[in-house]
Amino acid sequence: LMVIGVITACGTTEVIREVEVEKIVEKQVIKEVPVEKIVIQTKIEVQESETPKKIKRNRTLIAIGSGEAGNKPSMWSPYPLGGDQASAIAWMYGALDYVTSNSDLDAANILWLAESWSYNDDFTVLTYKIRDGAAWRDGTPFSADDVAFTLNTLVECGASCRLGPTIAKDVKEAVAIDSSTVEINCSQPCPKLKDFISYKGDQGIYFVPKHVFEGRSMSDFQNYAPSMGWPMSTIPFEVTESSLDRRVLDRVGDCDDWWACKTGLTKKLGYNAFPDVERVILLQNVPDTSAAAQMIIKDQADMTGDLPPQTLAKIVEENDHIIGWGKEKPYGMESWWPLGLMANYNDKHLGNVKVRRALSWAIDREQLVAVGQSGQGMAWVYPWPPFPSLLEVQNEIADITAKYGLGEFRPTEAAALMEESGYVKNSDGMWEKGGEMVECKILSFSIFNDFGPLLAKQLKDFGVDAEYLTPPDGYGRMASGDYTCGLFGRTGSVSSDPTLSLQLFSTDNQTEQMKYGYSSEEYDKEIAELAQVGSGDTAKLLKETRDVWELYARDLPDIPVLEFFNTPGYNTTHWTNWPGRDNAYMNGIHVHMGFPIYIFNLKAVE
Repeated sequence: LMVIGVITACGTTEVIREVEVEKIVEKQVIKEVPVEKIVIQTKIEVQESETPKKIKRNRTLIAIGSGEAGNKPSMWSPYPLGGDQASAIAWMYGALDYVTSNSDLDAANILWLAESWSYNDDFTVLTYKIRDGAAWRDGTPFSADDVAFTLNTLVECGASCRLGPTIAKDVKEAVAIDSSTVEINCSQPCPKLKDFISYKGDQGIYFVPKHVFEGRSMSDFQNYAPSMGWPMSTIPFEVTESSLDRRVLDRVGDCDDWWACKTGLTKKLGYNAFPDVERVILLQNVPDTSAAAQMIIKDQADMTGDLPPQTLAKIVEENDHIIGWGKEKPYGMESWWPLGLMANYNDKHLGNVKVRRALSWAIDREQLVAVGQSGQGMAWVYPWPPFPSLLEVQNEIADITAKYGLGEFRPTEAAALMEESGYVKNSDGMWEKGGEMVECKILSFSIFNDFGPLLAKQLKDFGVDAEYLTPPDGYGRMASGDYTCGLFGRTGSVSSDPTLSLQLFSTDNQTEQMKYGYSSEEYDKEIAELAQVGSGDTAKLLKETRDVWELYARDLPDIPVLEFFNTPGYNTTHWTNWPGRDNAYMNGIHVHMGFPIYIFNLKAVE
């Protein structure tokens, strides 16, 4: 029986339950009798002989995941409820196109399985032309049928599938006109649908192999059967191990077996014709960011997840073989994922907009950056990232932003708002009304541990019963609405059109996104009008954006806090050509949609 435990910081795995264990040692099987507690001494390291096929270290790419296990080992589909695109899942599916999602390339578009896309005049039909020669790993052509099947199945699945409601809202029917042409017919003008479909950040539509998924339930099918070659992929990698602790993908075939190499696409794009990477190991149970930093320092890994900015700066400056996105502070990359304080609109106190504005004015964002992040961050007031293409929008709405004092530190005026709302400070200095204090228990994640506790302290000093928490069920509670406050990023717009970011706060969008508790018919009406404006109609786009932004700034569906920086460390011992400020071919880290582009670009150190 497999023993599954928890790797602790000291390198000990503990399993506390009665089990029968088989250990294979030099081809002998030793059966141990049941015991109550098994302690196995272990080290977090990777050896070439751990999987059946031996791969050289300089052909093995080792990435560190989060401090907790990701999707369950058998989950390799992105669509069942409760799953997500992480743990290498998104890499396997068909990306029609990638968007770089970073400020240095300003959301450049990379056509991949699609060679072109276009809308009709009224934006009710979106047409894709599939690239000639595109294929799944088993040789089955990737075709318009796969695209149509995926979208139509999501429409039918609706709320029973991840992303089903979003697709069902816009898509009436997708039709494969021929093997290389698919028409997506919308129930209303859908000029933003293409942006939503694109692989960007941690968002996009995953096109599945019809010949595998047809006849199976999209809401339940996990797509894991190694003997069948599942999960099927459009990249030249197959899954050779999937456990709670790690996932392993091995390269298969050669250039003639992979469509992107055989057709010359990778060479045309300036990538390696065929990947130098022969094995990807994704470690999912590394205890924390300190352990991750030590692993990359000791050459036990090639890239980390997001590290605290101070940690990244320290290991880059003290280790010649480690680099960040930038060559100087801040070493991280401006992400598409700006951070907001989610204050639950359904809470009897936090649903008062004066209280919400008071909380916003009680936050000293510059202090969060200077003290919490050692100056390696950025105060930010918009639900979209600081990309150059969005600057025109920001300039257009700057007067509204100033009118409502978004992002400003005004503690005296904040206190006045509380008093206007009938709150008084009790003997402990906490705001109280009707015998109840204003509570803001901030659910969060370890990646925000640099400034999160300080944020909670600022609010507590102001008089709010605030606390910074990182429970294992934090994400689920925010997604279900079971929280008072939360700290999270907003996945939305990365181009000149802010609609996807502003749609996050519409009533219907919260059925499958984070539940802010905000619901406004006025906001929903304005965002619906903005959603039907083509990105090329700049004048109308700016006008409609002003109308929506006025309502956002007035009602504060969430409270803007900081821009988020992706802060992975890269190990140059075995791999070069990492992306960075001077080589910005793709964004972010391995949990993001564009990671296959890393794999196609990295060069082995001989």
